[in-house]
This record gives sequence, structure tokens and C-alpha cells, in this order.
Amino acid sequence: MSNNSETDGIKAAIFAMGFGAYGFWNGFKMLKLRRKMGDIPTSKISSAAVGSFVEVQGKVVCAPGDFITAPLTGIKGVCFVWHIEEQRGSGKNKKWVTVNYFYSCPFLYIKDKSEHLAAIDLEHCDFQEKMHDKLVNFNNRSFDLPASAKKILHEYKMFNIENKAGFFSSSNYRMSEKVFKANDPLYVLGGTINPPESETTRLSSGANIFGTRNKPVAEEVQAILEQAKSNPEIVKMYDKDGNSKLDSAELTQLHKDIQNKIFTDYNLSHQSSYLQKCKLFFTMVEDHDVVFSMKKVFVSHNSEKDLSQKLLLKASLGLLGGPLLFISGIFFLIEAFKR
Repeated sequence: MSNNSETDGIKAAIFAMGFGAYGFWNGFKMLKLRRKMGDIPTSKISSAAVGSFVEVQGKVVCAPGDFITAPLTGIKGVCFVWHIEEQRGSGKNKKWVTVNYFYSCPFLYIKDKSEHLAAIDLEHCDFQEKMHDKLVNFNNRSFDLPASAKKILHEYKMFNIENKAGFFSSSNYRMSEKVFKANDPLYVLGGTINPPESETTRLSSGANIFGTRNKPVAEEVQAILEQAKSNPEIVKMYDKDGNSKLDSAELTQLHKDIQNKIFTDYNLSHQSSYLQKCKLFFTMVEDHDVVFSMKKVFVSHNSEKDLSQKLLLKASLGLLGGPLLFISGIFFLIEAFKR
């Protein structure tokens, strides 16, 4: 056997072992999640205990006149999520790397049969179904996208649409769009806390970027914030550590005070009238289960019964197929070294 063939055989064996180990771990994870679903009874939103892990089933709701048309699919919905990836590397080393997640609004609202409301923090959701209703590919040379999509990319500074790359320096991207429509059924399992005062408490950071339902007000908040940051008197007022500049926590407090003042002056509700009516807010909460920790919010369009069956199938495939693949990898590794 040639050295190249031997090396390829070893790589394949190690890959099989790694994939088998991951399959077993993931199967165990699915089994623990299924058991957690069975252990936590489905609650009414009105009677669920804030501060605990809660399971509810409901439908997506939306404030009157708050519907949007998703740019890629053209679907009229409540909100949409974009997952933007860039292709990096070359040849066999090509891979897709996440660049941004864009949420057209930070929270999703559901109501159960008793008409009570809960808010879901989209940033911290673990979606169980496919993450897209449509997937498009584009590059930063032509930006072959709908005008509404390009406007959002430019507005939220994800790309500089006006500064297109040259032919030899362009990069390939893909964007998936997930749309949530009014009355979509949702099964939700996750940690809960008291709802925040407003949607604008969720600030864009890193790869996660948030749109807003009330853009004119949000734009005015941002404009005043930019002016306030260069005002020595305001800087002195919020500079708690006395270093003559505003750090992240101080800027956040200034942002909150400005938005609260504007909301009061406009006599508007905080971004969505639904948020003040919510008892539960599903978000990332530390799960102290030493065997399987579930921090994110588990969200599915399926019923609990259908989801339980799917999890059992995935768990069975992982727990049975994982060890078999791992053992096969060991066998091929031994054979490769024998030669």
C-alpha cells in the first residue's frame, strides 16, 4: 500500500471513530432531552412558575399592523431570522462559517388556549426543524439579492453594498431565512424569568444583530445616544468609575434612560403591547443537571407526541449506530497499521 493510501485509511478510521463517538453522545443527549420532556408536565402559561423550567404549547401571535413581508421568501409573517455564512478555505478545506444572525425582532410571542401570553428570546432558541424556508447564495461582487434584503444588509452594517469587491477578491456567501407566521403552532421547553421592560433591552452584539418593530423611535434613540456620548456633562454623569469615558455597562444604562424618556414623551408602549401582558419570558437559563445541561430554549413546530417519537428515533440511531461506527473505525485503524 502506498503512503498516501495508508494515510487516507488512517484519516478515514479516525473520522469514523470521532463520528461514532459524537453519534453516541448525541443519541444520549436526545434520550435525556426526551426524558426531560416527559418529566416536565405541559403547563398553562397563567399557572407556570417563573424561574423554573416550563413546557407550554401555543400559537404565534402578533400585534395589529405589525406583520412584515420576509425579503427572501416573500412570506407575510410576524418575524424572520437570517443565518448568514461565508465560504472560507479552498479545495477539500472549504467550509461555511457563520458571519451573522439577523433577527427582524428580538422576541416572539405565543398564546395558549387560555389566551395568556409568553415571550420567547429568539437569540437563545434551539430550533428543532430546518432553520430555513429558503436558502440563497450570493457574493460581495454582485450582491444578487432582492432590493429589500440588500437594504437591510446595508442598514444594519452587515455588508457595505455600495463598496463591491473585485472579481479576484470576492467572497461567496449563503443566507437562510426562517419565517414565523401568525398562528404557527409552537412547542416550547426552557428556562423562564420575568419579562424585561422592553424589547430594546436586547442590544446587537457580536454576530447577533436585532431589528426592531418600532424603527422610527429606535432610530431617534440611537441618534440621541450618539450625541449624548460626546457631551462632557452627560459623560461625567454616567461615568461611574471616573475614567472619563463610558464603558459597556455605562453606555447600556445611558441607552436605557434615553429610550425610557422617549417612550414616555411619545406615550408609546415599549416596542410591543404584548410584552407588558406576558407572564413568562423564555430565555437562556443555567440548567444544573450534571448529566445533560439544557441552557437554550427548545422550540418545535411539532406536538410533544410527534417530537418525542422523533427524539426516540434519533436517540436509537445514535446509541446503536455510534458504537458500531466507533468499533469499525478501530478495526480499520488496526488494519491500516498492520499494512
